[in-house]
Amino acid sequence: MIRNTAREKTAHKDKSLTATGVVIVIIVIFLIFAYFKINAVLRQRSLNRLEEGVNTAIVEITSKFERDSRLLNATADIISQADNFDIDATLAIMKSVNPLLETMNVGVLLPDDRILSADSTITEASEIGDISFSKEAPLGEHISNRTYNSIGQPILRHYVPIIQDGETAALLYGVTNLESLPDILNVDNIYNANAFVYIIDTRSGDFLVDT
Repeated sequence: MIRNTAREKTAHKDKSLTATGVVIVIIVIFLIFAYFKINAVLRQRSLNRLEEGVNTAIVEITSKFERDSRLLNATADIISQADNFDIDATLAIMKSVNPLLETMNVGVLLPDDRILSADSTITEASEIGDISFSKEAPLGEHISNRTYNSIGQPILRHYVPIIQDGETAALLYGVTNLESLPDILNVDNIYNANAFVYIIDTRSGDFLVDT
């Protein structure tokens, strides 16, 4: 009887240890599952927040550039309606329009390859980069690939022809300093400034903005 009782106690102890072990294994498996499940949920929430921020930024960026584009075209139309291309009258229009543009500064490329700026300065086109009237005028309205200004800053130029008597009398353009775009477009609002933001030109593959 004593031996049987001892065996029963040993068997009961073994069963208890086995049951405890099974419970521990189940708990560990549950914790592992919960860990990965929670991580997956948090990761998806983060991705959703990031996607929401990007979509909002796309709407804001598109809105600002489209608005400036319409303003640039309207300005070119106003200048085109004059009987003759007059530098003083054009400067007055440029000065009134330039403060209204959010993403660019306005200039005029003249047929003799001089640049008329809104601050009344006139410079040779060769002094501010690889730009010439004969190259840009035949393209009509267009946006350049990423290029650089005279001090090495990356820029884009949006050209709009000034048409008089059926001919391109000059090219009005808006120049966008790509280094200033993150501030202009408030990209820090995307994901609380905890994400790298890139804007890529799909035509050329150039990085226009890289925070």
